[in-house]
Amino acid sequence: MAEPASLPVIDIAPYLDPESSPAQRAATAKAVDNACREYGFFYLVGHGIDEDLRQEMLRLGHEFFSLPKAEKEQISIFNSMDRVRGYGRLGENVTSGKRDVLEGYDIYREYPDPSSEMLRGAQVWPSRPASLKPTVLHYVSKLIPVGKALMRAMGDALGVENGAERFEEIVKDPFWGLKFNGYPPLSTPDLSEQEKGISCGEHTDYGGLTFLLADDHIKSALEVETKDGDWIKADPLPGAYVVNIGDMVNVLTNNRYTATVHRVIHRGDTHRVSIPFFFEPSLTTLIKPLEGCGDDSNNPRDAASYYEHMCHMLYDGRFVESGKEVTEVLVNEISLRG
Repeated sequence: MAEPASLPVIDIAPYLDPESSPAQRAATAKAVDNACREYGFFYLVGHGIDEDLRQEMLRLGHEFFSLPKAEKEQISIFNSMDRVRGYGRLGENVTSGKRDVLEGYDIYREYPDPSSEMLRGAQVWPSRPASLKPTVLHYVSKLIPVGKALMRAMGDALGVENGAERFEEIVKDPFWGLKFNGYPPLSTPDLSEQEKGISCGEHTDYGGLTFLLADDHIKSALEVETKDGDWIKADPLPGAYVVNIGDMVNVLTNNRYTATVHRVIHRGDTHRVSIPFFFEPSLTTLIKPLEGCGDDSNNPRDAASYYEHMCHMLYDGRFVESGKEVTEVLVNEISLRG
């Protein structure tokens, strides 16, 4: 029997080191091109993020989710200024019309003069753990340069005129999001009204790049759909991020690189924490397909507004309060998946 496929490993260090050679960067770009064409998912090493910081983020996630329910509900996502920031109870995150078996805490970049306008609200923070806010903001500040470096590598990898410049341009002033996910065992008794068997339903991510940090002692949770329709495990690799590309990369590359469907089935018997960091285009960016990425059989995609796509995916059925009926099945208009 053939060994199951595994995700490739990319060393991004040459794109973070100003003294790296053109040959080193070319080797990284070639590996990125193969990973993006074949999988849309890969492990990223050489990122330079301190392991103590990564582990502290996971520790804070566990500490937050272990707080009393009433304390977490004080920062409910449904009471936030723009209704996408804060704590979501078990089952309030919805994918493809079904409640996910997770609780979450959603954080987004905050702009000056926050308002109730979509994605323009003030971030809500818990009073405990007291170190969560400064740690998260420090962690994000370290990951943003990694995101920019990887976008540059993807632009180089395409080998089309102005490719790298366009990739850099759309993330010059990046929007970003970060989510703490808390997954209970699927055998938890209070899941009787939740969707059984799947912790988070099949979906693609909406923006640019996702950098996933997760408990590395818990295996066989995240699964990635291959081009053949099979599912392969994306278990944590010590010291690495699991990275995947989002819908806006589909548009920019005219589907040469495509966002990959993935899901979570937490089969373990302990609480699992994962922390995706979403490195996104500038909020008001209009994404246009790069010339040179199409061919005679591949008609250019229409341009897409990142802001409009995000608002559709976050406000048209992504979050539904406990006790209310799930009436909408949200369809991703780019990937046509959840």
